[in-house]
Amino acid sequence: MEPLNRKETPSGDDVPGTQVGAAEQPPEQGVEGLAPQVERCEAAPQDADQAPPSIWLRARWFAERYTVAHLTAYPVGVLASMAAIPLALMLRGEQVKQAQATGARSSLLAEVAADLQLDPTSAAQMEIVMEFALGCALLTLLVPHITALPWAWAASRRRAPSTPRSKDPVVDQRFRWFVGSMLTLGAAWLLVGAGGWIWLFTL
Repeated sequence: MEPLNRKETPSGDDVPGTQVGAAEQPPEQGVEGLAPQVERCEAAPQDADQAPPSIWLRARWFAERYTVAHLTAYPVGVLASMAAIPLALMLRGEQVKQAQATGARSSLLAEVAADLQLDPTSAAQMEIVMEFALGCALLTLLVPHITALPWAWAASRRRAPSTPRSKDPVVDQRFRWFVGSMLTLGAAWLLVGAGGWIWLFTL
């Protein structure tokens, strides 16, 4: 005979929540799992929701970059004027030697020649060299103002201000073109000036 106080152990089918083959519930997603989704939502482009820039804002974008180009042109222009002095003696040496005692035609250069106590022949020679150097400097100043136009125009035609996350590739490319042209121009005049002054001091 079996004891009377024996209790039957319920099977898996009788215990609630332990049925065999029951579908597993997916784990709940915590706050950490939502973070990437929030970041993706924040990084989504907002161009569609933004109003197009006003004409005054576009003009400011253009003027800012053109002003930068204007200011950076002066150091290269000064470098060109200094490098062009020995270059003028190379290219216009015969004209300098054949200068007459007429003095400087420019009133400004005439005042400079008087301050330096130059004779009329030396003043005329100085004017020949300074005219050549001034022409080289003006042409050099013109180059950055031309090469900056595509950069400034591309910046003024963009749809929204540039941010670290959204940069306009066209504006960046035109900016690299401008920087490359300035570096090339400055390096060229540096080499010409170095060679010219070395030649002048070794005559």
